[in-house]
Amino acid sequence: MLWSALRGKKFYATKTFTYYLPSPPLRKTGYQEKEYDSIVQSIIEHGFEIIDINITSHSSEEKSGVWIVCHIGAQTKEIFESNINFSSQSHSENVPLDPDIVHEI
Repeated sequence: MLWSALRGKKFYATKTFTYYLPSPPLRKTGYQEKEYDSIVQSIIEHGFEIIDINITSHSSEEKSGVWIVCHIGAQTKEIFESNINFSSQSHSENVPLDPDIVHEI
């Protein structure tokens, strides 16, 4: 939010988008999280701007991962009220793989 104020951005309205990303299985190399990438792509394609992202780790004996909370803004009422499908089903194929990351198949 501070960055938007510094850049002079004003939004019709803002809201949060929260996503839980479970830890992947142990790997020898890094990996690209295509599902989250496709959700971010969908947010941007619908006209929202990501104002801020906060990440909080979660760990327990049974599972671990991170909570990702995005503060997003809309320039217009139409964008803010639009029904966005954040499902990665429709976008995951459109997210390019990073060639610098070894991808497991």
